[in-house]
Amino acid sequence: MEKKNRGVFESKLGSKMNTWDQLAAKFSVVTLEEGEHFVTAGQFCFIQGGLLLVYYVDSKGHEINQNFYKTGEMISPISVPNSDPCQFYIQCIEPCTLIIASYEEMSHLNFDDSEWVRLELIFLDSVFVRNTKREARLLLGNANRRYA
Repeated sequence: MEKKNRGVFESKLGSKMNTWDQLAAKFSVVTLEEGEHFVTAGQFCFIQGGLLLVYYVDSKGHEINQNFYKTGEMISPISVPNSDPCQFYIQCIEPCTLIIASYEEMSHLNFDDSEWVRLELIFLDSVFVRNTKREARLLLGNANRRYA
């Protein structure tokens, strides 16, 4: 993985990563074009660059947008802890560069690497806060505000 990615992860962590080499070996970089889909169950996905749309398809075949994810955010198409199949689709709205790693391999680091544990908690916290804010907007806003 590129050296510049170390700075991204260290900025999220708020400190220098002593185990960077071991962590970086678990990740690979994937580039996708606009319109391509990325759903690989069991992957952590950090968005190095680009914009992703997560959407569902209902029983009538209608697409329902869940959310947009941008550079610096993380998404994980997995149903933890039982690894059920992913229920949604992820599409690149613009060309994307993703840093991905196997959830299973990364979960083994949780026991041995406190830096990864801290980094994972930071990412999970950001997802939780983002989803909580979105839920509040959906529940508290009127129809026009929700549409906007």
